[in-house]
Amino acid sequence: MVADPTNKWLQHDLVQIQGKIAQAWELLGKNPKALEHRRRSLEIIQRLVADHPDRDRFQGDLAKAYDWAGVALQRSGDLKGALNHFRQGLVIDQKLLKENPFNAPATAGLRTLHCR
Repeated sequence: MVADPTNKWLQHDLVQIQGKIAQAWELLGKNPKALEHRRRSLEIIQRLVADHPDRDRFQGDLAKAYDWAGVALQRSGDLKGALNHFRQGLVIDQKLLKENPFNAPATAGLRTLHCR
């Protein structure tokens, strides 16, 4: 997929689309393909966060992308990789909560990670 790399909202849409494609592959039981799209999603949101570090929404989406990539890695049997991704998402959620204790998405992210 190609989108204007200078348009942050189109790039953000690509993150969501890659996630939906990954979900479809997961439902079909094609975990390697799902992991490929989770990684693409993660790469795009990492660039967005690097370019827009002041956007909490992008930070929260990065935490979610790490979590979903961790799930895909876990399903593929890469438990060390999964744990690493879960921890990276946790660090971001903790940072967001420290900055704003009422950050609902970060709170939900922490609950999800603690339930794994």
